[in-house]
Amino acid sequence: MDSVHIPNLLQGITTGMRSAFMPLFSKELGADDAMIGIIVHLPALQEMLVNIPAGPYTSTFGPRTGMNSGMLVVAAGAIMTALCWNALTLSVANFTVGGGMGLFVLARHVMLARIVDKDQRGRLMSMVGGGERWASSIGPLFGGILVEMAGTRWCSFATVPAAIACVYVMSNSSRIHQLEAEHNEQFLARRTNEEKDKLNSAPISLTEVVHRHGGLIFRVGTYAMNIIQLRTCRKLLLPLAAMSAGLRPSVVGLMLSLSFAVDATLFFLGGMIMDKFGRKYSAIPTSVNLGFAFFLLGQAQGMWSLAAASIAFGLADSLGAGLLLTLNADYAPKDAGPEFIGVFRTVQDSGQLFGPLLASWLMLATSFQTTCFVFGTLGLLNAIWALFLIPADDESTDTIQ
Repeated sequence: MDSVHIPNLLQGITTGMRSAFMPLFSKELGADDAMIGIIVHLPALQEMLVNIPAGPYTSTFGPRTGMNSGMLVVAAGAIMTALCWNALTLSVANFTVGGGMGLFVLARHVMLARIVDKDQRGRLMSMVGGGERWASSIGPLFGGILVEMAGTRWCSFATVPAAIACVYVMSNSSRIHQLEAEHNEQFLARRTNEEKDKLNSAPISLTEVVHRHGGLIFRVGTYAMNIIQLRTCRKLLLPLAAMSAGLRPSVVGLMLSLSFAVDATLFFLGGMIMDKFGRKYSAIPTSVNLGFAFFLLGQAQGMWSLAAASIAFGLADSLGAGLLLTLNADYAPKDAGPEFIGVFRTVQDSGQLFGPLLASWLMLATSFQTTCFVFGTLGLLNAIWALFLIPADDESTDTIQ
């Protein structure tokens, strides 16, 4: 499994390091607070946009080529970042990195969906989700140390070896080469069958994927999008609550670290529950508990109540480690897996855009407590949505092609 987890950790560390220095570098290049917010969130926007073309690309060239291409684009974007001279060029560089990350993540998802049987998939996906959480903790630590020692430009350069090492591991993994060969054989067989049936020799079009599976994408994708909204706004509202309570910056950081430490430590719970009892037994409690955590955050006034909310968020999201990865893989059709995942992830990742926008509008129009109440209610309603509208496990497929 080192062919899965080592690239995953290297990619996560690269992302984490960038999150540590990007706001600082933006400030150094003269960006104001509003511009810094745009620059920092550009990769998430590009990851969402690249999902659609990344599906056919991965279907045509295979997951290994997709992951390698993505990390090479990330390395190029990191070099561009280090050479930037103003906020505009930094925006272009960060947008480039987001495209590479999006391609890598989608191609990795296609590979993960093939690497194990469905009855063990939840545990593997939760391990991948847990690895991402630990990498997201380690990366900013490395990034912060490098910024203090050598400056922001050298910190950006330092992410290049991690990206290249990721490409090296994937290029030399016999397991990944085997999966690539199987994928290419199946892709050629599908083209041959399509030619015999006098259909297009290209992979199934995205329009056809949406036409065939639009209802499923809407049902499962809406749940996934809401979970992403809740997770994203957790990162936004928790530090805002801590700062509003007058806590020192070090204590604010401690609150965030406490929340993510609980999440990262208990990541295995989600996978065990999914494989033993079914996907809904993870999906529903994750959404309910995130909702209750927001209710708790809205009432938190001091350090101890904020610590309780931080722990509640960590416990809630630990049940969902790898959940969205698993749902993507379970319901992807055999004849158009990468294309389906590309469309599905576009719907899912839109939560990164809509969540902060909704939270910002609510805080401007109402209050912080009302904002937390709305997101808490969203968590409960999303659980009801999962109960009635996410298909049963036996309606999913065994693997994708």
